[in-house]
Amino acid sequence: MADIPATVPVTVPATPAQTFPLWVVESLVFSGNGIEQPLTAEAWFRIARRNAASSTGWDLGDERRNYHIADVWALAGTDSDVASTMTDIIATLTRLATSAGVL
Repeated sequence: MADIPATVPVTVPATPAQTFPLWVVESLVFSGNGIEQPLTAEAWFRIARRNAASSTGWDLGDERRNYHIADVWALAGTDSDVASTMTDIIATLTRLATSAGVL
């Protein structure tokens, strides 16, 4: 999971001593093929904090937030970071699929 610092750390009222200072990506889904229908992306973020005593190294809070991109390629056309990231993702997936004998 990538650490994304929360602008304002979330404190869960029921347990006032527990502050969750990070947002982690809990789920990232791409759908559509970008040719016949738009390539969409949806990310679910969840509040979290590191906890060395936990078996996963994390304590996850209850708060979740969703972010949806209706057309990834349209966004990539105006945002070079998105374009570069998508190029890297596609190159990596192609390399992995080729190494696995899929392509």
